[in-house]
Amino acid sequence: MKIKILGILVLILLLTGCDANYYGEISENSFKERTAIIPDSSKKETVQNKNLESYLESFVGTNIPSFYNADSYNGETEGEKEGIEYYEISPFQNGIQASYNFNLYNLHRSLAIKECFNEMNVQKNETIYRINTNNYCKAFDKYSLLDHLTIDLLVNYDVLYSNADEVKGNHYYWYLDQNNYKNKSISLSFNTVQEDLSEFNPNNKEDNSVLKEWGQQHQGLVLFIGFGSFVIILFIMILVKRYIAKK
Repeated sequence: MKIKILGILVLILLLTGCDANYYGEISENSFKERTAIIPDSSKKETVQNKNLESYLESFVGTNIPSFYNADSYNGETEGEKEGIEYYEISPFQNGIQASYNFNLYNLHRSLAIKECFNEMNVQKNETIYRINTNNYCKAFDKYSLLDHLTIDLLVNYDVLYSNADEVKGNHYYWYLDQNNYKNKSISLSFNTVQEDLSEFNPNNKEDNSVLKEWGQQHQGLVLFIGFGSFVIILFIMILVKRYIAKK
């Protein structure tokens, strides 16, 4: 099987105007990463006497290391090596995508992330994770004709904080371009454990939602008790008024 390193792929970004889409799904301590390179089909670019779409197709099934500087591995000189993990390269729209499943402990070593940010930290405090990068995306310096980079993170946990540009459901989006890449970072924190409110505590204000839900489920009983209480109070007031009048 042929070995072609990521540098060959991103060389395309130097030759043509391209958009890059980075997608990650966070779920059950895993991080499914997918990086797509999509050429501008309106530009009839050629690489090595092939149109760009055909040239990209030639990378499908080739090996690109998924970890940055994996054991000082050099794919150009060493070829395929046992123990090295590789991206899966497959067609995507009119371009290609590189996919790999990381976990939250080795995500910071992702080659795709290292191509964008010098620093990326993943911190854990009990059930809370925090992901942060530095605020400079170097990919735009390295690949001068990179037009846009979209980062889309799907988070299947309760998000506590993010500096995302846009949120749609569980998707958190950051949009980077030539105008903002020098002052743009990724920051996200989430809780991997959902709070258990099954035990009701009348002295705990947070449990008011449980009481409210019970009331909604028993509206008839609540109305009957309320009406009955009103009638009893009214009857007592009438009796008191008559007793005072007799005096």
